Amino acid sequence: FIDILGFGIVIPVLPLYAEKLAATPIELGWLIGIFSLAQFFFAPIWGKVSDRVGRKPVLVVGVVGTVTGYIMMGLAGSVGMLMLARLIDGIAGANIGAAQAYLADISSAQNRARAMGLLGAAFGLGFVFGPALGGWASVKFGSYAMPMYIAAGLAAVNFCFVLVVAL
Repeated sequence: FIDILGFGIVIPVLPLYAEKLAATPIELGWLIGIFSLAQFFFAPIWGKVSDRVGRKPVLVVGVVGTVTGYIMMGLAGSVGMLMLARLIDGIAGANIGAAQAYLADISSAQNRARAMGLLGAAFGLGFVFGPALGGWASVKFGSYAMPMYIAAGLAAVNFCFVLVVAL
């Protein structure tokens, strides 16, 4: 939920932030798409790594990458830095398969469908509340960077959660 909430926070603000940094329409398209493109290519890699070294290390590295990406987005002074930050966040966020595998690992056979259903609900809730929070924060604080910092803070909370709860 926290990961998707952070992703959702960024979505309504990113085009405005990019426009402020003088992004062209093509660059804006890449800013939106590079995250998903990175996830597409890196999800299988994170999955193989999590099979080899365990789920927790992959989840920890992914959350650290997410925090880094959001902080870089908040600090971005150019479209290039914003693009790099989105790429880092996409690579880090590609660990969702490891998170799903972790849920499967810790769930009994009879509870596995319920666990996956809860994950789907978390996605839905993150996509509902994230954009609202991002839009509110940008207006409340008068900054397109503030939602990025809020997302970084939430990802840092997630980091602590992974360290304490994950096996």
